[in-house]
Amino acid sequence: MKKVLVLLLFCFTLLAACNNETVEADYRKMLNSLELGDHADDEIISSGTTVNLHGKIKKINENQQTHVMKSSDSEDVQHEAFTLKESNHIHIEDAEGDIYVIVIDSIEEWTEDDHVRVVGTFEGINRMAYPIITDAKIEKE
Repeated sequence: MKKVLVLLLFCFTLLAACNNETVEADYRKMLNSLELGDHADDEIISSGTTVNLHGKIKKINENQQTHVMKSSDSEDVQHEAFTLKESNHIHIEDAEGDIYVIVIDSIEEWTEDDHVRVVGTFEGINRMAYPIITDAKIEKE
C-alpha cells in the first residue's frame, strides 16, 4: 500500500512539474516582462512561457543572428542579454498589427502572406522591440 501511495504521489508531482500552460501571445505583456516596476502576474508574459500566436507572415530572413534581452531570475541582475546562433526568422503580424519574430530551422515551406498558427517558447525581446519565439511549431490556417 505504501508503495502505491508513494508512486501516486510521485506521478502527481511529476505531472504538476510538467504542466506547461500555453497562453495567447500578447505584445504588451511580453514587453512588460522587461519593464521595471510592479506588474500584476496577469500583465506579464515571462521568458520561457509557451505562447500561441495567430497571424500572417510579413517577412522571411535567412541566416540571421538574434540578440535577445530578457528579465533575469537573479535579484542582483535586472536583465540578461544573449545572442542566438545564426538561424532563419519569420516575422509574423497578428490581428492588432504587432510583429513577432519566430526562429525556425527551415523556411522552404513558408511564403509571405501565409496565415499561420504558431506555438512556441517566448525567449525575450530583440533590439527592435519584437518578441522572440523559439522552439516553434507552425501550421498553416
